[in-house]
Formats: sequence, structure tokens, C-alpha cells
Amino acid sequence: MSSANNSEPLDAARLSEYLQEVMGWGKYEAAAYITLVRMGTLEASEIVARTAVPQGRVYDVLEGLEGEAVRVQGRQPKRYQALHPRQVITDRKERFTTRADTLTDQLEQDYEIERERSSDRYPAWVHAGINGTLKDLRERMDAAEERIWLVEETGQWIDDTDVRELNCYATHGIDVQIVGTTGWEQTLATIAETAATAYQASDVDLSYALVDATVILRVGRGDTGVTIADDGMTALLERDVTRRVAAATRLEGDGTA
Repeated sequence: MSSANNSEPLDAARLSEYLQEVMGWGKYEAAAYITLVRMGTLEASEIVARTAVPQGRVYDVLEGLEGEAVRVQGRQPKRYQALHPRQVITDRKERFTTRADTLTDQLEQDYEIERERSSDRYPAWVHAGINGTLKDLRERMDAAEERIWLVEETGQWIDDTDVRELNCYATHGIDVQIVGTTGWEQTLATIAETAATAYQASDVDLSYALVDATVILRVGRGDTGVTIADDGMTALLERDVTRRVAAATRLEGDGTA
């Protein structure tokens, strides 16, 4: 019978490897359990005869499996029977999930606390590559509470998905303003048809975003980005945006895109 996910059958070595990874067992525990699953109820000496489990280790191995994966029958001699694999593995999976959730919750809190502390001590983070910069920008835009002001030289930061997201943010009360220049007029025109506000300037020589009180700045040709949490830098670029908007042309749309 094929497995539920139609995967290829595992060879003995890979089956043992997977079982060790999932259950946290050693190779002897995995070997003993697989043998009991395949051969049925066995005595310890029979397990030794059918596996590489050493005679001097077999009772320790079986005692370690008792209750979790093996049921004991009789007393002299003891006989061992495998519990159903679905029960064994599901129990471990549920325990793992619970512990993983607990670890995630606790460590996530610790991470955020440290990030808050770090933001006071080290107000700038460098992103090597446009993808890292964009990831940080989009995460911060998604968490924005008051504003998203974007000054963009080439349009490299904005694709169709971003246009839809900017519209969504604006319709939910975020102050979304985009200042661009020639070379990506069509995208600016599309943004103007949304709830966001788009401006076309005669010259834009920087690419940066102001998301609430944080600056995300693209450096050079865009291969590197810097995120800055600094009141002085934020105030400086607020004035820069205000100056650019005053000199730019607001593109008109019906705000329904």
C-alpha cells in the first residue's frame, strides 16, 4: 500500500535516520523499534540477534523506549511489543509543536526587547542588496501607523503589488505620499489613480522612504540600503520631502484604482 503522500519507500538506513531525527533517538533505539514494528513481539535476545544493538546495551535501549514507543509483556522473560507508529510519532509531533510554540513566544519577546534596546544604541542597520532593503521597507510599511512618504529616483522600489498595497494603506488612513521623476511616469500615474498621493518632480537624486519615524535610504546605485532610526535624520528628510512636494506637480486621479 502506498503512503498517503505517495512518497517513495525509504531504505533501511534512511528510515532509521528519519526516525532518529523525529524522535530524538540514537541508532540503537531506532533499530530496536523498527525491528519490533516489522517482526512483532520479541524478547531482548531476539532483538540482539536481528539488529546491531549490543548485548550489553539492549536492556538500556528497551527501557528507554518503554512507555514512549514500546509496551512490555510478561516478566521472565520480558517480551517487547511496538506501539503503533502513528501514535508514537504523533505524540512526539504534538510535544514538539507545543514546545516550539512556547520557545517562539518566549524568544520572540526577548528578540523584540533586545531590538528595542539596540535601536537606542545602534540607530542604523545596513542591508547588503536591494532585496534586503525592500524586505525591510515592506515590513515597515505593513506596520505603519501614520505615514509612508517615499521619494524614489528610478521606480525600482515599486511594482504592481506595491501599488495595490500603497492604496490599501492610504484607504486605511495612512498618509501615503510618493514623489517621483521622469522615467517611471506610468507607475506614478497608476499610483495617482489610487487613494495614495503621487507627485512628479523635475529632478529626484535620492531614493528613500520615511515610514513613521524611520528612514530607509537606498545608497549609491541601489545595491545597498540603510535603515535609520534617528530623530535628527527623520526631521532632515521631512523637510526635504516638504521642499520636493512644494516644487513638484501633483498627479490627478479619481482615487478609485
